[in-house]
Amino acid sequence: MKLSDATEEIGISARLVWHDDSSQILVCNLEGEFGFDTYAVLEGKLPMMVRDSSHHVDIVFYLTKGASLPPITNLIKELEILMNVMPPNCRQFVCIAENNLLSNPFVVQIANVLKRIIFSQPRKICFASSIEAVVKARTS
Repeated sequence: MKLSDATEEIGISARLVWHDDSSQILVCNLEGEFGFDTYAVLEGKLPMMVRDSSHHVDIVFYLTKGASLPPITNLIKELEILMNVMPPNCRQFVCIAENNLLSNPFVVQIANVLKRIIFSQPRKICFASSIEAVVKARTS
């Protein structure tokens, strides 16, 4: 099985899929309610899929319209933990939200400044308005 064919269903609210055949962007589609049980499975599967790639990998957390997240303090703590268990070929986490404030390019710029204050590893987390913006940033 090619990596691009790999799709991992994680409960009813999350799905992991490679963006294309290059296996350099792993998209985690988050839908509906996102609870701790889903996060626990996600924390186990993400590192394994990244480790299987021979490239540096960007992980995109894509929040679809209506997706909910845990309280922001828990989310920040869990992202920090997740960063610490990722293999060395994990380049960064990118957060994208459909029909949300993060779909506004100005808000994305502000979020990318604020991350330096909030996260201990700010270079590993960024915000984007679309998956296309992530692809463009990788190639430029």
